[in-house]
Amino acid sequence: MIDIKRGVVIKELFSRSGIAGYLVKIEDKEEKCIAYPDLTGEVKVGDEVIVNTTAVKLNLGSGGYHYILANLNVASKDLSPEGHIMKLRYTPMQLKVLSVEEQDSPYHEDLVAADSIEGIPVLVGTLHSMLAPLCLQLGQWGLKVAYVMTDGAALPMAFSNTVAELKNKNLLHGTVTIGHAFGGDLEAVNIYSGLLAAKKVFNPDVIIVAMGPGIVGTGTKWGFTGVEQGEILNAVDTLQGVPICVPRISFADSRDRHKGVSHHTLTVLS
Repeated sequence: MIDIKRGVVIKELFSRSGIAGYLVKIEDKEEKCIAYPDLTGEVKVGDEVIVNTTAVKLNLGSGGYHYILANLNVASKDLSPEGHIMKLRYTPMQLKVLSVEEQDSPYHEDLVAADSIEGIPVLVGTLHSMLAPLCLQLGQWGLKVAYVMTDGAALPMAFSNTVAELKNKNLLHGTVTIGHAFGGDLEAVNIYSGLLAAKKVFNPDVIIVAMGPGIVGTGTKWGFTGVEQGEILNAVDTLQGVPICVPRISFADSRDRHKGVSHHTLTVLS
């Protein structure tokens, strides 16, 4: 289920808020690795690390990166004081966040009885790659956009180069990570409270909901994480928003099931 190796950090490749990339020497080879400092603590050149090498070994689409599980040079890491909601629950990497709904949140009172997003349009996509073109077009129209990232793919929002770039260009005005996804401007327990928080806190003109990078598919009708699109559209309707399905359409994909309107979209809307 998991392939683990020990290595030594020899070079930092990049760093931004919530994520850093390193070159790590593993069994006499130099390998690219990603660390999330909130999980591992600070990583420095010369540190000995434990690395999850599973995805690269399976030739999966992780960008060729391994993932640092632990830094053996970090003796301890203390909790920040706020929050008590756990994500990645009951795993060795479970982490504590200040969820927007909980009593210690400054937005708790706003959400206690909230049950409507008051007619705001919500664009619901199935691929993370839909986020940038949607934000670019909405930005050209001068609209303020909030993004709710689900836990259907990558869980750390920091992994997304797209989100970082859109925020740098002021094309995203606020982000929410829901379920077990983490690292947004706000954390929320589920899609309903995530949508309510996006509306109440950021007051956007439009909300976009989509998973992070790395959709899971199996080539079967129902076995893909993008099937969440249907449930999210229903949630938007329940909260009195305007649900808008963003279809998956391609004329370049060589797979018949994704040519034209993808079977993912057809399944969700069936």
